[in-house]
This record gives sequence, C-alpha cells and structure tokens, in this order.
Amino acid sequence: MAEISVLSPSAGGPQVEMVIARNGESLPAERPVRNEIIVIVEGSISLEREDCAEAELHVATESVEIPAGVERRIVVHQSPTHLVLIHPQPPGGE
Repeated sequence: MAEISVLSPSAGGPQVEMVIARNGESLPAERPVRNEIIVIVEGSISLEREDCAEAELHVATESVEIPAGVERRIVVHQSPTHLVLIHPQPPGGE
C-alpha cells in the first residue's frame, strides 16, 4: 500500500502530502474539496479523472491540477514513485 505522509495538517491552511508508492499500487478514488496540484517527483502514474474520457499518463517532473470536486484515481506504474499532493488554501481561507 502507498505510504502517505501529511506534512502540513493545519486547519484551514494549505495541506501538503508526500506519497511514496510502488508499481501497481493505487491511491483510493477521491473527490478533493479544494483544488489539488499533483507533482510527480519520480516515477510515473496514470490519472483517471471523471472529467476526462481516458486515463492520462504522467511522468517525473510533470504536474497536473485537479479542480475541487472532480473525482480522481491515481495508479502507479513505476517503482519507486514519489508524488507531492498540494491542496492550496483558498482565497480568504475556509
């Protein structure tokens, strides 16, 4: 199972998660309540989004933004894969 570490758990502020995963592992489907920025630091993933007809392949050094409320699922295709998931603080806070 993928290892997920929450780096900034302050209430109402930005949240950053570091994910370390191996080939074949996946993150559960999730519908973020804030915009989400996914940065692929190392490795590769396929990203399934409810607003896209087909899964997209993303590799190291790429980033992708998921709008708030859009369900997404991440499947890892390379070992090791390191991701940073950033949920910025919305304007005016929550």
